[in-house]
Amino acid sequence: MGHYEGMKWHRCDFQVQTPEDSRHWQDADTKLSEPRIEQDIQAKARTYLRRCHEVGLHVIGVTDHNFSSRTDPRDWFLTHLIEQNKTVAEECSRAPIVILPGFEADIGYHVLCLFDPVRKGAELTSLSDVLSTLGLAPGERFEGGLPAQLRSENAPVPLRTVLAKVQDKENGVVIAAHAFSNRGICNDAMHKADYALPGLMCVEVSDYPLEGKAKAVLEGTDAAWVREGRHPAYVRSSDAKSLAVDDERQPVANSIGYRYCWLKMSEPSIEALRQAFLDKESRISFSSGCPSDAESHPHIVSIKVKGAAFLDDQELHFSPNFNCVIGGRGSGKSSLLEYLRFCLQSERDDSLPEDIKEKHNVIRSTLQGANAEVHVTFEASPGVRDTVIIKPSEHKQYIEGREVRDLATVLEQLHAQFFSQGELTRLAKPGQNHVLRLVDAAAHDKVNALARSERDIKGELEQLGAASNRAKNVEAELQKLAQEVEELTRQWQARSDIQADARAQQLAKRASAFGTELKEQAEADVKAGGDLSAGLSGRIAALPETAAGWPQLVFLQDASQTIQAARVAYMQAVSDAATAFERVINATFGETSSWPDVSAQFDEAETGFADACRSKGLAPEDVSRLQEVGRAKDLKQSEVDIKSKQRDELRAQVAGWSDKLAALHQVWRDQFNARKLAADQIQKSAKATTISVAYMRDAESFDAAWRRLNPNNNRKRLGKNWDEIGQALFDAHARHSDVPSPWELIELWRTSQADLVDESLVLLTHFTELLAHLDSESVRMTWEQVRLTRIADLVDLELFRPDGQSAGTMSGAGGRRLSEGQRNTALLSLLLAQGRGPIVIDQPEDELDANYIFSDLVPIIRTVKSQRQLIVATHNANLPVNADAELIYAIEAKDGRGRLLAQGGLDRAQVSRAVLDVMEGSETAFKRRSEKYHF
Repeated sequence: MGHYEGMKWHRCDFQVQTPEDSRHWQDADTKLSEPRIEQDIQAKARTYLRRCHEVGLHVIGVTDHNFSSRTDPRDWFLTHLIEQNKTVAEECSRAPIVILPGFEADIGYHVLCLFDPVRKGAELTSLSDVLSTLGLAPGERFEGGLPAQLRSENAPVPLRTVLAKVQDKENGVVIAAHAFSNRGICNDAMHKADYALPGLMCVEVSDYPLEGKAKAVLEGTDAAWVREGRHPAYVRSSDAKSLAVDDERQPVANSIGYRYCWLKMSEPSIEALRQAFLDKESRISFSSGCPSDAESHPHIVSIKVKGAAFLDDQELHFSPNFNCVIGGRGSGKSSLLEYLRFCLQSERDDSLPEDIKEKHNVIRSTLQGANAEVHVTFEASPGVRDTVIIKPSEHKQYIEGREVRDLATVLEQLHAQFFSQGELTRLAKPGQNHVLRLVDAAAHDKVNALARSERDIKGELEQLGAASNRAKNVEAELQKLAQEVEELTRQWQARSDIQADARAQQLAKRASAFGTELKEQAEADVKAGGDLSAGLSGRIAALPETAAGWPQLVFLQDASQTIQAARVAYMQAVSDAATAFERVINATFGETSSWPDVSAQFDEAETGFADACRSKGLAPEDVSRLQEVGRAKDLKQSEVDIKSKQRDELRAQVAGWSDKLAALHQVWRDQFNARKLAADQIQKSAKATTISVAYMRDAESFDAAWRRLNPNNNRKRLGKNWDEIGQALFDAHARHSDVPSPWELIELWRTSQADLVDESLVLLTHFTELLAHLDSESVRMTWEQVRLTRIADLVDLELFRPDGQSAGTMSGAGGRRLSEGQRNTALLSLLLAQGRGPIVIDQPEDELDANYIFSDLVPIIRTVKSQRQLIVATHNANLPVNADAELIYAIEAKDGRGRLLAQGGLDRAQVSRAVLDVMEGSETAFKRRSEKYHF
């Protein structure tokens, strides 16, 4: 434990020759001396190994022609290559090269025979013996310096014999060298029968991508080169006979590292090669750089569990690709996944479903000791690692080594999804529209941005709606006040003999009020200018002390000084303008201006009016009453002026309603388009399903909004037919999908009822009642809110059987609703196909249709595992074996606790044994079942 044990990519060159084959070795400076001297061989072996490291090789297959004619292992170059390997690796600060010993033989075409690494040169004698038993003793391997052909009874040794000896008996592997070139198996039609042998697992090609004959033969489109079952894998190798480099120190043709390929293995071995050849799509790559370097998806790096009640202390390092946790009942495999979830979901996340919160409580109860804790390390982006730690005894959940303001935000960067046992079934229940949420997750950034825009616009529309209602109320109040003013004016002007004086007094009052308001507004403007200047004085963007290391510091210093100087000038200009403005006000309305005299004249008009009343015989109490009416009239007129201004301001606000509503409708369309685009992208990977997105077609969402408008009176016609009317409206919007919403369809019909003739009878019959209901005092505000309510888009999935026939849809459209297992299968297919964050699933096979696991789920996993991390606990061997898990983590239950049994890829013997025992019930049980199937 403590490091990653799963499969990883290794750079391999499977056909390199050495100075051992002096006839073919091209470099004079590294040819071996005669007689051979150990110190000379050692020095040249070190040079050879350094070059292997320089070109970045991890694995080499040493394939000298016919191995060697010498019999003493101390004379073999390969012996010293093995012995010097560790020393040179330490000098280069790299892991030792994995050396697969072998030879190249001629059986009418060339084959490479490779074997497992050995620790000492003396162990190579058995390899030389293999060649001897095939018919070439050391003294017979070269004729005139040229390698002899493998022959038996005056004919080349058949490939079948070589395969039996090398692969079946000696646990080696045979590769047909330079298969489409001179002396290659596919260069001559006479070798078709050999190519068809199932034991031939791999051939060597010179070029990639494949072209011409090589492409046709290896992809099975050349009818002349038929082969039952799978065609062999293919690799690229250098056929190296040199260490030469060009001016840029890159390998030249036929030198080490000139051609290579990448193989995914736990540790390089013949078994790892064999499995890679059997699963070439997953485990062989011809990219120029390491394939994993191109993977940038977020992933969980490791989990460490200490002090758990039923699980031994574990430290598991995950593959960034596909991981399977296996084990018998009670071994703790599900608990391990729940610990991941427990750690990577904030305990303060109130959005978690109740059943998940309960699972968290159960998991917390297994971590009761003072030393119990869980550590999960993850990479949200390449090279940026964080470790989240939970210590239940201290009620702590935190990021190791740094303070964070909001833990949930940090954890969300991973975009991890967790599915416990039974959770797929819950998510796939009919009517849930969970597919919509999954598509939204795929278009996360765009959909979230649009959701924010929708909230903002709806908030503004709600404010405008409130302003519209206030405007209506103010208008009603204004009408009442205007009538009151009119009545008071009639009373005030009842005496015709004082109407002229009354009119003069009225005009003087209004003129005086205007002058006073003008003066007060100007004084308020001066104060506002002073407030602005005061606010500017504190806005100083000073460079902090930490700025010393910033890039472009000189620019920022100059910018700060320039802006500060401009700010000072701006403040001074504001201050000067305010002073000048104040002087104008004083000159216009001050004690030395004309205003006092003008104001006095306005007052004289009031006095003159009173004198006129008395001079015309009005009693003092009549004058007093008339003056009281005048004051009341003026007060009401002032209220009218205020209300008129308020109404005009509200109307100006409400004037933007239509534009805002159009903006909301555009956001709704943009949301639909974002979902459609995301669904189209998902569709490219979801081979077994078809995804469709329909604008505002989620019936449950519509029904929820429609019920809010329900008159709740089933004794009247409208209430009795409410559901039927709603269904007719919903269906009508499907026919008019260019209209922003069903609610706007009603508004269109309101202004042009003739359009209703093409609609259903129930709408025609009840439309007038419907409008009256929506306009009623009790419903109007709710209707205004519903108009701003979006009906959810309907995202539906259609699942196809392995024969290409439709199994039905998630929604049940057309009466073909998927079964529970089929819904789960469709949902899981979508989950895997969208997004980049890790997916952690506990025993998905329990919720899926069995016939889809191998035919559909396995291919999907194989496709997406290079694009995102998958962590699955499973009992189904199809997943770790046929989906080719990069890491299998096997746990066994012993003494009531789960402990590690084995980990790594299937190319590790202990891992394949664990898979057999745990998932197949042992090798014997597997063979017995196989026999009964009559395969």
